[in-house]
Amino acid sequence: MENYLEAYHLPTVHPELNRVSPLQDHEIHISEQFAGQVSHCYQVGAGSQDHLPIFPDWSSELLQEADYPALFPNTLLGLQADHLFVVVVVPLEYGRPRGKDFPSVLCRR
Repeated sequence: MENYLEAYHLPTVHPELNRVSPLQDHEIHISEQFAGQVSHCYQVGAGSQDHLPIFPDWSSELLQEADYPALFPNTLLGLQADHLFVVVVVPLEYGRPRGKDFPSVLCRR
């Protein structure tokens, strides 16, 4: 869950990711129902030939946004212009969670 709540670990833990999604391009959002971060340097279609159809009226700024909200208590979302994913964290016992990820949802045109 913590991975979704901050981006400060990117330069040291994920240096490759930090090169394409640097810390200064992230912002953190916190409320009672969710917390998460937004990246403003997403590249549509990066690393994949398959992606969702792009909304034609979206601005270039919106196409470069990636949202990563954590919905309390156990659901993580990844929302980008061309794909999305869901991770559900299920507690097995105290201190031992299991993550179930639902891979990117792809739609063909």
